Amino acid sequence: MAEGKVLVVAGVVDDGRGRVLAARRTYPDALAGRWEFPGGKARPGEEPRQALVRELAEELGISSSVGEELSGPDAGRWPINQQLEMRAYWCTTSDTPTHSGADHDQLTWVGADDLGGLAWLPADVALAETIAHTLRRRYPHGEQ
Repeated sequence: MAEGKVLVVAGVVDDGRGRVLAARRTYPDALAGRWEFPGGKARPGEEPRQALVRELAEELGISSSVGEELSGPDAGRWPINQQLEMRAYWCTTSDTPTHSGADHDQLTWVGADDLGGLAWLPADVALAETIAHTLRRRYPHGEQ
């Protein structure tokens, strides 16, 4: 992690059929109504994968398995702003996600062809493009 930056972890929850989970933010006002990949800030000293498991449980009420990292364009990270940087990981779960927390008001499963149609947070645009490309390789015939 870059000196002085806070690490944000994002889960690319794959349903195993060519779709990933997107969550619509409710706050702050500047971000409300925009879509993101669920996750949150790692606590000081917390390993990224552990932070992601905790965040997905808190935000979505799911237990998850964290897999391969999606390497970003900035030393493997996905830049957010001057204070925050993100690491993203493929995840799976057998649980049904809910948006019972205060962070999101809607969840949706999105396939490769629909990822570009959501109003993503600026930091998630490049990540969504990378995910769409990967989904097209993994699921060449679309959603299964």
